[in-house]
Formats: sequence, structure tokens, C-alpha cells
Amino acid sequence: MVAGGVRVGTGAQFFGIPIVRRYAGSRIEIGAHVDFRSWPASNVLGLAHPVMLTTMAPNALISIGDGVGLSGTTIAAAERVVIGKGAVIGADVIITDNDHHVVGAGLSQPGIAPVRHGPVEIGEEVFVGARALILKGVQIGPRAVVGAGAVVTRSVPAGTIVAGNPARVVGWVMGDEHGTGEQP
Repeated sequence: MVAGGVRVGTGAQFFGIPIVRRYAGSRIEIGAHVDFRSWPASNVLGLAHPVMLTTMAPNALISIGDGVGLSGTTIAAAERVVIGKGAVIGADVIITDNDHHVVGAGLSQPGIAPVRHGPVEIGEEVFVGARALILKGVQIGPRAVVGAGAVVTRSVPAGTIVAGNPARVVGWVMGDEHGTGEQP
């Protein structure tokens, strides 16, 4: 189904109403069987707000793969945010590919200078814990786990577990080729 320039695959489920803002000329592509949990009681942790998808430039892209789960997730793309098949994004996670405003040198208003941005790619079967923050230019490899509340400023290798602020590797996913699940 395509409505208002947003493509939604078959079998998408909506628990509450998400907020979708699409900049003219941008694309939002949602795969099949994606769950949108926007109603506070639809997640055991409760949600601070509904799922919010926002593109911020004419060529921006938000692409959400088949079977992804989103709970009160905020995604903002000035360039590109791609979430791979089967990823689970926990309650109130923020994923953004840009700084949203200029900071420093007395520049405090949007539009004075270009805002820095870099594409974000989240691999297949990634788990992102509640209230994590994923920032511009980050790639998260398949089967990685991002701990609750983590601030991800650098790319995350496949099959690793990261936590903290800034996020750092604290372990490996059991059975992954990178490790045995033991702590580093």
C-alpha cells in the first residue's frame, strides 16, 4: 500500500497511531509484517510517545525491513536510515542520521550552516534496548545487541554486545563467529 508517499508492506500491525512526517521528495519504505507500537500500554515498559518517522530533506530515506518491531521509536533522516529485516527496536529508542542543528561558533539557529549528517544502517536481527540513542554515521552489524540506554556514536561489529555512554563492546552474542558469549 502507498499512501502520501509512504510505502507500507502487507501485514503491518499498528498498536496506536504513529506520527509520520515526510519531506517532499523523500521516501519512507516499510516492509511486510512490521509492528508499530505507539500506544503506551502496547509495551511492558510503557512508552513516552508514539513511533515517529520523520524525513528532513528531499532525497532522505527511511527504510524499515520485513518483520521489524518498533516501540515508541523516533527515526529522523536527513540522508538515510536503514533498518534490516527482523530487527527489534526497544521502547523510546532514538535513531538519527544528523545533528538537527548547528552547535558552536555562535551558530545556534538552524539554517545558518549545513547540519552534519551521515547514514545509519542497522543490520538484520539486531536488538536495540530501551531508550538507546543511535547517532549519525553508525553502522550496526547483523545480530548485534545494543544495551538499554546506550549512546552509540561508533559502528558496532556483527554479533557484539555494546552498552554504556559512549557505547563500547562488553561481550559477544552466544554462538556468533566473533565469540562465545563471554565477556571481553
